[in-house]
Amino acid sequence: MHRALAENSCGCVIEVHSVSFENRNVVLPRLHKVMAASGCWTFAYKRRGRQTMEYGFDIELRAVMELYCGLAQAGLEMSEVSHRALTELCVLRRHEQMLGGSRRLTARVVKVRLRMSFVDAEEEMGTAPVIAASA
Repeated sequence: MHRALAENSCGCVIEVHSVSFENRNVVLPRLHKVMAASGCWTFAYKRRGRQTMEYGFDIELRAVMELYCGLAQAGLEMSEVSHRALTELCVLRRHEQMLGGSRRLTARVVKVRLRMSFVDAEEEMGTAPVIAASA
């Protein structure tokens, strides 16, 4: 399957850097659902220390919007550069749809490297975080 997809690659490799303040046991199942719903083909997974992990996957350009929204809904806070890269892919997707008109375009594939860092607020601050306080 990957061989056929590689021929249709648009040559894009984007890196998405994110952080989450939620427990990884809550975020990861959400992330896996997002990736499955977006049709991602995962080809790499790495743990980088105790707090960071990285996924490498392919996704069709037409599913980038679903991935982008899903990452935000899963609880990942992305860097400004990551937001910009995903937005540019969404714009590219939209332009290809408009240019394609009624003819069927070949599915284009993008490679994504998603790096997530988990911040354990209790460990960092020594106490549980305060979300809101009233006087």
